[in-house]
Amino acid sequence: MWIQFFADILFSIAIIFIPGYLLCRTAQFPKIVSLASAPFVSCLLLFSLSFILLNLNIAGSWLIVVGPLFGISFGVFLVRLFIGRRMYSSKRTNRIDANNRNLVILALYVLVGLIVGALYLVKAFDGAGSFAQQYDNYYHLNLIRQYLETGYYAQAGILDYPAAWHCLVAVVASFGAGDVCVALNAVNYVLVAVVLPSGMFLFLHTICGQNTWILIAGSICSLAFAPFPWGFIAFGPLYPNLLSFVVLPAVMSLFAQGFLETSIRKIICNFIAFAIGCISLIVMHPGAIFAGILLMSPFVVSRIWNAELKRQWLSRKTARLLFSLGFLCFVGLVWIVCYKLPAFQGTVLFTWPAYLSTSDAIINALLINWTPYCVPQFLLSLLVFAGVVRCIVKRRGIWLVASYIAALVILVTVQSTEGMLKHVLGGFWYTDKFRIAAIAALAGIPLAAIGLSAVAVSMHRMLEKIKVKRKDGFQYLGAFIIAVAVALYFPNYDDSSEGIKKTVVTPFGNVYDLIAERNSLSEEAIFSQEEVDFAFKVKDVVSKEALIANVPFDGSYLSSGVVGLNIAYKALESAAYWDGVTDPEGMLIRANLCNYMDDPATYDAVRNSGIRYVLLFDIYDKDGERMYDAAQDLSLWSGITDISDDTPGFEIVLAEDDMRLYRLTAF
Repeated sequence: MWIQFFADILFSIAIIFIPGYLLCRTAQFPKIVSLASAPFVSCLLLFSLSFILLNLNIAGSWLIVVGPLFGISFGVFLVRLFIGRRMYSSKRTNRIDANNRNLVILALYVLVGLIVGALYLVKAFDGAGSFAQQYDNYYHLNLIRQYLETGYYAQAGILDYPAAWHCLVAVVASFGAGDVCVALNAVNYVLVAVVLPSGMFLFLHTICGQNTWILIAGSICSLAFAPFPWGFIAFGPLYPNLLSFVVLPAVMSLFAQGFLETSIRKIICNFIAFAIGCISLIVMHPGAIFAGILLMSPFVVSRIWNAELKRQWLSRKTARLLFSLGFLCFVGLVWIVCYKLPAFQGTVLFTWPAYLSTSDAIINALLINWTPYCVPQFLLSLLVFAGVVRCIVKRRGIWLVASYIAALVILVTVQSTEGMLKHVLGGFWYTDKFRIAAIAALAGIPLAAIGLSAVAVSMHRMLEKIKVKRKDGFQYLGAFIIAVAVALYFPNYDDSSEGIKKTVVTPFGNVYDLIAERNSLSEEAIFSQEEVDFAFKVKDVVSKEALIANVPFDGSYLSSGVVGLNIAYKALESAAYWDGVTDPEGMLIRANLCNYMDDPATYDAVRNSGIRYVLLFDIYDKDGERMYDAAQDLSLWSGITDISDDTPGFEIVLAEDDMRLYRLTAF
């Protein structure tokens, strides 16, 4: 299975980077810009092709989508290369490509990403096919399984729940052995370890120019915030948000570059690419659009403030102030209009209850203790503080400070208050502290990099003053940066200094524990490895057409997405819509399936439903406690839970420990 995992990683990198890179190069973007921007271009093209094929009623394996994906990108690139004028003359080489050092630093970002991702994501899995058993994941797994088995990698409604991530994972799963969980883990590893670091490199290069120290420091800081990307994997899980947020830095860099360019042609090209990026974000998850607005509005204000505004009756200061206020009023108007739109009401009015006092929320915000699952990141908060001070003292990058403060203000508001303001500010992210903490992390990464570089530069100057040799000085600085990286990513460790052995929980030790716990397939899990193996045996003996009755909160609700079983109840909400009004036959089956041989009404309901098998797992753990969803009333499911080996009308097909597959003998 691990071999398939690594094969899926290579395939994911290929489809995420190669098509988009070729298309960006065709549009004459520099090589590094093309690499960092490739993911959102490739994902948009992959999703678009999948949607077109769905509407043309063309289904198939991964080749049906990936073939046109590579065919279009290679075809356009070759036509532009051989038929059009020469793509890149030496005079037109962009400075980001002209400096080979940039390519080395980009490689450093990816190397750090691969190492940290391996240590805190891959290593935390029980196996290559490990999967989160939280509430949101059943939907993700079921949708991917639907794509995989139907051969259609999109939904009929293009603006349905954002499904670009599901499309990507399903295509990768189709390429592999059809194992949804292995493909899911491979794709997420690539997003965390490669896509986010490369996009953050481009963003830092765009806003900080050729400052080598900041760029090097950014390689250490890009993954150092526990709330993002790690929080999206540990909570929810928020996989579609993960895809949109990891490509957001590259989209923001194109927006910023559009303001920084002097050539009209390059300005137009950057804003066209930015528009494509926005469309891509919409099909990934629209929340990233509003995150980008929040993060980049201060940048636009800074450009207005530094612009040479033509004026006749106003002073320069007054003109800058009026234009800046005008832009902010425009952003506020767009924000309010979107807040009022019916399409967003289900999102902006969703409430996550406040759980902190305002004072506690502020303290946590300063210590980067942003979610209930985090622990304070003291060193990282010091680096961010150093970056804030550096920006203010040098009067450069103050807009980054404004973006960071804005994100923290919204975070504190949703964590500690209730009311309309909470929804206006944080509603576009469901008033969810995990999503808003991710926005704060994206704002904090550049500040942490600036802070770390400022400390490194100060050390360098100090070493020069005490006459340390240049070569030795760089060795000391290298050792310092490595020490900071080790401290930021240090795992949990045991401390026996007081005579009692205790575990010291570090920020990334906590990240590791959370991901390991969420993805555990141990016997305490609601859907353990033994039950997964049993479900695969069920798949071997039951035809695809036969419907299997189950009790969803014994873990079997996950067997549809993970294994591909045709179970009746794939969601934990089953009891809610089985109310006896909208589905009276379903309620009858749930309450009386065990007596279907003696009750004609139940017999007819079962025959009409297509149920031919029953799958049962354990509902209680070894201590006799309900394993999941204790709010459910078990008596409502007694028609299924009361089935035993001696129940008339049921034949044992498979049996292991307390796991059973029964066949209904009457049909």
